[in-house]
Amino acid sequence: HDDDYRSDTWVFDGTDWTLLTSITTAHLNALDGTAPGNLIAVGDDGAYRFHGEGWRDVIHRSHYLDIWGVGDDVLWTAGSDVRRHDSAGWSQISTALGGFMYAIWGSADDDVWVAGQYGNIGHYTGSTPVDHLIIGTADWQDIWGSGEDDVWFVGHGGSVLHFDGTDLEPVTTPYTDDWYAVWG
Repeated sequence: HDDDYRSDTWVFDGTDWTLLTSITTAHLNALDGTAPGNLIAVGDDGAYRFHGEGWRDVIHRSHYLDIWGVGDDVLWTAGSDVRRHDSAGWSQISTALGGFMYAIWGSADDDVWVAGQYGNIGHYTGSTPVDHLIIGTADWQDIWGSGEDDVWFVGHGGSVLHFDGTDLEPVTTPYTDDWYAVWG
């Protein structure tokens, strides 16, 4: 129930849990970081960075559903649009993708995948615009990979895809319900 929703973020130091003071009351959808004092959270009204002392706003108000980072300085967000952050600031990545992008993952800054509504999948290989693929009609919910030649996509109706570095192919599973997360 949304009235009971809280946008809390907790940090575990190996012994104790600490509640971080929130910067927003909006839904937080994803979290990435390289250390307890270097976290990025994205949500329904933007992206926020935690530097050990507190949260601060780091991107204009937009709706973000996922985040992926390369080291401490390069970040990618997906949601109502796709953006990349580096030492020069935030830039919107040109895509022909329709609808919301629910997931983002990469093996490197020049090998980034996004996926979302209406079967849309995009692959950024260091130049814009993003290569656009439409694979089925499923809403793709999550992406995970172990490297540039092992990338997995999961979505509605038991849909699963695997990229082997050359081909993006459906994977048959006995599960027909919606997948919302993948990790290996």
